Amino acid sequence: MRGRWIAACVLIAAAAAPVSAQETITVSGRAESLEPADTAFVSMYVIGTGEDMSTAAEDADMRLRDVLDALPEAGGNTVRERTVFDVWTGAQPVDYFTPVPQDALSQPQVIRRILLETAPERTAIFGMIDDAMYAGARMELPAPPQEGEPGVSTYKHNLVVYGLRDAASAEEALRAEALEEARARAGEMAAEVGRDPGGITRLRAEYHGRSLERDMEIPLRYSGTDADRIRLVCRIEATFALKAREPDAEDEEE
Repeated sequence: MRGRWIAACVLIAAAAAPVSAQETITVSGRAESLEPADTAFVSMYVIGTGEDMSTAAEDADMRLRDVLDALPEAGGNTVRERTVFDVWTGAQPVDYFTPVPQDALSQPQVIRRILLETAPERTAIFGMIDDAMYAGARMELPAPPQEGEPGVSTYKHNLVVYGLRDAASAEEALRAEALEEARARAGEMAAEVGRDPGGITRLRAEYHGRSLERDMEIPLRYSGTDADRIRLVCRIEATFALKAREPDAEDEEE
């Protein structure tokens, strides 16, 4: 279900005087919609450890193969793309859950992230997560110790992120709706000084919505955690030239 909210505010630069080329009316409008997602991203991790970095990398490779074997191949109806990259290479405290002495021994580790782009179908996504966890995947990433708290590890929480890859049609609909409302409002305000709005001399449109790109490193402009409610907002600013008001049919009869 699509919900919308539209508001317009108007700044009018006109006076009850003969129309000149400089007389304009500037209108700002806003339109908002909630769209169903057309894609989803899932992150999972494998952690390899060893006596040195070489054996830690080998352990990570083995764990990665186990998880990938449990997941569907990329290019199918469920998984559209699979990307793997390192997110940590180095020493980490052995105990992730409790503080350890600053001089405690550290263990070489390699942490790899598996990023899946999938169809936005919850049942299929949760099934993949189950299979990956049974194969050894982690759904939370142990983060390095926080500055000022030696030996204390934090956790980077994970989310299934839904969003829009193709937002062009939704943006176009929002732009048209915001402009329609703004034009109607401009007509009302221009009529108060005996004018009609003419052609548009300047138009600017801006689009925004919630994005988890920074927090979750997901390459989507519009994203969220609800597959049915991805929020888009369009703001426009339009300047209309003012023209002499055209008489209506009743005025002509008189």
